[in-house]
Amino acid sequence: MAVCCTQALGDPPIAPPTDPSSVPALVTEWTTPTPAHHALQRGALRDTKHQIRQYRTLVLHWQTMLGQKHRHFSPAALHTRSVPYARWVLGKTKRLSGRLHTQAKQLMVKRTDQYQQTVYHWQMVLGRHVTTGRQLAGAMSIEQRYDQWQKKAEDMLEEIYPANFNQFLCIHHYEGAWNANTGNGYYGGLQMDRRFQSLYGGYLLRTKGTADHWTPLEQMVVGQIAHDSGRGFYPWPNTARACGLI
Repeated sequence: MAVCCTQALGDPPIAPPTDPSSVPALVTEWTTPTPAHHALQRGALRDTKHQIRQYRTLVLHWQTMLGQKHRHFSPAALHTRSVPYARWVLGKTKRLSGRLHTQAKQLMVKRTDQYQQTVYHWQMVLGRHVTTGRQLAGAMSIEQRYDQWQKKAEDMLEEIYPANFNQFLCIHHYEGAWNANTGNGYYGGLQMDRRFQSLYGGYLLRTKGTADHWTPLEQMVVGQIAHDSGRGFYPWPNTARACGLI
């Protein structure tokens, strides 16, 4: 007579239990979820949805920094009652955020260097003490360094913006083109001679040549430096008088 492979010869026959209490507790817990189990599932679903929202916010942040079109997210994951589905969406969103963050860090490194060069350039033009990247780096993350140098560059550009911008535009209107070099010994849109350039724009003269090679802003900043040194608008006696400045 055949017997079950788990039953030894001479053992009583194996029959299913008739008393539910004889079923192991672990089996009853999985076959009949308890209120505590439901509460755990709801908590896991709530936490997963919260993380999805956080990573979606990061995705949009990095896309903005990278100049990319914002991604459209389906609202299904935030309304689902399925923990596995929500976790699947969370995994995809985390990976997308990670890829974009890597691209954003590369961009931040490049822009941080550009901001440093901007600050360095104008500090040299103004004859200031130069702040180096090493002095401000410390133990900061690339995001912190990027934010700090961006603010320093913005503050520097605001500081060097000529107070007499419109007045110098008027002088330029009567003097000549920004790249003027006619051989008369005067250069640029404010017609500065070499001595003037050496006195008030020595760094630019050494690194970029005569004023006809400077940007219009650089020429006006040097004009502003001369003005603030006590010269006023008198280096341009005729054109400043035509503009009503002297």
